[in-house]
Amino acid sequence: MDSVTVVANADEVLRLARTSLNLPAPAPGTELLDDELLSALLRRLAGFHCPCSPPTLRAALLDCLDQLVQVTDELSDRIDSVLEALHAGGDLLELARVTTIDEHTRSTWVFAAPPSFVLLPSGMAYVFGLAPEETLPLPDSLRSRVRASGAVRIIEPIAGEDLRADLVNAGFREESIESWLRLPAETTAEKFCRSRDMLLTAAPPSGHIEHLRMYDPSRGERRYADRWVVPTTQTGRYVGRRPQAYGADMWGYVELMAGEPQRFIDFPPPVSAHRGCDEAWRLQLALDYKAGRPQEYRLRPNGTGVVVDLVFPLPLWAQRRLDVVGRRVERHHSLLSYWLSNEVESAEREFLEQRLWLKKAIS
Repeated sequence: MDSVTVVANADEVLRLARTSLNLPAPAPGTELLDDELLSALLRRLAGFHCPCSPPTLRAALLDCLDQLVQVTDELSDRIDSVLEALHAGGDLLELARVTTIDEHTRSTWVFAAPPSFVLLPSGMAYVFGLAPEETLPLPDSLRSRVRASGAVRIIEPIAGEDLRADLVNAGFREESIESWLRLPAETTAEKFCRSRDMLLTAAPPSGHIEHLRMYDPSRGERRYADRWVVPTTQTGRYVGRRPQAYGADMWGYVELMAGEPQRFIDFPPPVSAHRGCDEAWRLQLALDYKAGRPQEYRLRPNGTGVVVDLVFPLPLWAQRRLDVVGRRVERHHSLLSYWLSNEVESAEREFLEQRLWLKKAIS
């Protein structure tokens, strides 16, 4: 009997991938490779590759997609954005938040979080984490009710059920909303800058740092990434990044004199329980506010709420809060965009302005 070769085109493969990963078909006119599918694919790859570096996951996904879509810098940037969302959502953990007996594990590696959930005040369950063989190890009765929005996965309760007990019985670990959000203590921009300045002043001389980069807020480029430069003649204190032998560059705070580093402290400092990038972004927000040029957010009316467009990265704890009270939507000339209902808009604007020192852009 002659063999039959079945050839599937790229769209058919992506549709099959969505079905196997329990994702609904996208809305008509939208792309098959949306953030929901990228998130699910990265979780699947993380189950096989972790612990590993984030670039390893990005490279593995780009390799999988190579014959299905055009691999571009834009796609690579989208994958990095989704990886950050998986960090924020709790699916991936950095070494600082896990315990390992392998002394060779790199500090910049990520681990797959165990299946977990947070019960929100609304009664909905925010689920995160994965198992090596299954990105969402739930019985069919619960898996079919999971609603995905970008990297966020939510299960809405049904009247009369005990959703908490059902998830615990399925092997999911409950985490309190307070410990999951991990909000830092509220403070002013001036006090936060002062605390990091004290640490930098107490640091020993750094000497020359090869391949040092600094964030230069005076550059007029719109894109956040374009404000990272190699120091030349700058004098002052700046958020910076320095290379290390293995893994991603270290975040930190650097004192420069005519472009030459005098002192450098790594982030996160011992006094912080947050990631290095979160410390750096929060410090830059504080420095910008203190200098009289606070970072801005934009508001756009949208149905029964508003979309908040953010052009500067937010720390993980801020992203998590916005994930709880709103939902991520397609970005509009921004790094992050969230839809917020009219009921929570005022409180979340206050959060952005009081905790992150942002300012509403003038239309």
